[in-house]
Amino acid sequence: MIAFLQNWLSCPADSQVANYDEVLISFAVTYTWGESKNKCDVNCNLKPLLICENAPQWDKVRTWQAAGTKVLVSLGGAGMGGSWVGAVNDCWEHCLDKVDHLVSQVKQLVTDHDLDGVDLDYEYHVDGMQYQTFLKDLTVKLKQQMPDKTMSQTPLDWHLDENDAYYNVVKDVGQYIDLLMPQYYNGYIPATVEGVTTGVVPHFRKLVNEVYGGDASRVLHGFCVRDCPGFNVNGQQALQNFKKLEESFPDAGGAFFWGSSDDVGNSWSKYLTAHFRGEEVPDDGGDGGDCSGGCCQCTEPDSCYVSSWGVPCFVPEGGAAACASDNGEWCGPLAPTPSPSPAGDCSGDCCECTEANSCYVSSWGVPCFVPEGGAAACASNNGVWCGPTH
Repeated sequence: MIAFLQNWLSCPADSQVANYDEVLISFAVTYTWGESKNKCDVNCNLKPLLICENAPQWDKVRTWQAAGTKVLVSLGGAGMGGSWVGAVNDCWEHCLDKVDHLVSQVKQLVTDHDLDGVDLDYEYHVDGMQYQTFLKDLTVKLKQQMPDKTMSQTPLDWHLDENDAYYNVVKDVGQYIDLLMPQYYNGYIPATVEGVTTGVVPHFRKLVNEVYGGDASRVLHGFCVRDCPGFNVNGQQALQNFKKLEESFPDAGGAFFWGSSDDVGNSWSKYLTAHFRGEEVPDDGGDGGDCSGGCCQCTEPDSCYVSSWGVPCFVPEGGAAACASDNGEWCGPLAPTPSPSPAGDCSGDCCECTEANSCYVSSWGVPCFVPEGGAAACASNNGVWCGPTH
C-alpha cells in the first residue's frame, strides 16, 4: 500500500503512516506557486523539499521510517506541467536540456535526508522526440546514480496506451523502473468493477507482458479518494475493484492512492490493507452507512461530506441525490436491498442508487439519476434501468 502525501497539508498521524508500505512526499518541484500560472525556475533548480504544512519537518520522516514505512520523494506532479486541454504550467520545458543537473539535485536530496527512493510523476507532453529523450535519460540516470534506491513512476493511464509515446518509453527503459504505477483515474476508464474488467485488465496486461515480461508484481493499481470527480472511490469500492483485477493478476503489485489527507486514521485504506495482509476485512455494518475517507468525521446520520467546504459534514434535505449534486461523498445508510420485482432491480452498480426509478450510467459524474421518461429515457442514455421491472 503506497500513499501520496500532500506536503502543503497537515501531516497524517504517525499511526496512519505506519500502515503504509511507502509514502511519497509530493512534490519536489522547480517552481514557485502562482494563482494563474506557476513561476518556473529557468535553470531547473529544485526548491527546498517541504514535508507537511509547507515546512521542513524531517523529524517526521525519521519517525515514519523507524516504523517500517519507506519514504520516497515524488518529483513533478501537475504543477510542473500537464498535457490536457487547458493546462498552463510548463516548468518541465526548462529541464529538458538539463537532465544531469536535475539528477544531481535529486540524488543530493535523497542522500542528504536518507530517503528510500524517487517517484517520477510526469504528466506533461510526451509526443515529440525532445520529451521522450528527456524521459528516457532521466529514468536511466536516476537509477544509475542511485541503484540501491526504489525508483517508481506514476504516469497518467491514457499516456500508457499501447504504442503511445510514454508507453514506448517505458518499454525501452522499464528495467530501470522498479514499480510502474498508472493513475487509473481522471482518464477514460471508469472507476468501477466493470471498468476494471473492460479497461484496466487489458491495459494492465500490456504493461505486465510488454514491459516486465509477465512480472505483474511490478505494476500497481492507482486510486483517487476524493479529488477526482467521476473517478473517486471509497475504500470498499477500491477493494472490490482490486479483487476483480486479481482475478486476472493474482500477483499484482498492490495499490497506491491520492492522497493521505483523505485517509484519516486509515479509514479508506484499511480495507485494501487488511486484504493484502490476509487479515479479516473490516465490516462497517453494511446498511449502517459508509465510513471511509472524510465520512468517518461525520457524526450525524444521513450526512454528506464535501472536503473543500468550511463545514464539510452536512445533512442535505434531498438525501443522497442532493449530496451527489454537490459532488459530495454520501455518508448515510447505503441503499437497502430491494425486494424482488417489481420493487426494483439491485444488481451490479444499481445497488448504489438510492432513489426509486433510477437509471445508472457508469461514465457519468453522478451515475444515478431519475429520468422523466423512465426506462425508455434510461435506455436512450445507454444506461442500466434500476427501477421496477414489469
